[in-house]
Amino acid sequence: MTGALGTGREVGAGMSFTVSGRACAVPVTSRRIGDAMDSDDFIRLVSRRAHEPEEQARELTRATMLTLGERITGGEARHLAGVLPAEIAPPLVPPEDVAENFGVAEFVRRVSERADVGETVSRRGVAAVFMTLGEAVPGAEFQDVMSQLPNEFQNI
Repeated sequence: MTGALGTGREVGAGMSFTVSGRACAVPVTSRRIGDAMDSDDFIRLVSRRAHEPEEQARELTRATMLTLGERITGGEARHLAGVLPAEIAPPLVPPEDVAENFGVAEFVRRVSERADVGETVSRRGVAAVFMTLGEAVPGAEFQDVMSQLPNEFQNI
């Protein structure tokens, strides 16, 4: 899952997560880095993966991005925002450059509260957003984000 913007290399290959005890992989797609994913495609994928309507997927995405922006450094948040669709990125950029230190349980709780959903829906939504991020952004950028998170995020 390597690549740089504009190189034409495939993105999304090789990332996997565990959701409710089930292994889920970010699929290898024929989409190339130069073929940017738009916000509608992003939300549709989150909706399908989380098994939630698109409007709920939009709220889960917003809440997840806001919480991710709190959890990673400001510099990394800005890098990630720079490769995301403009409608998805704004909640990601935090007012503080310092990352907060919290794990998956607190991450899911914050998303649950912000999206006004239960923790089961929140956990599915967070997993769906992370899977979609893995497909939507260059592999190296996604790996940079994941490197700032505890290993337990691999099992969301």
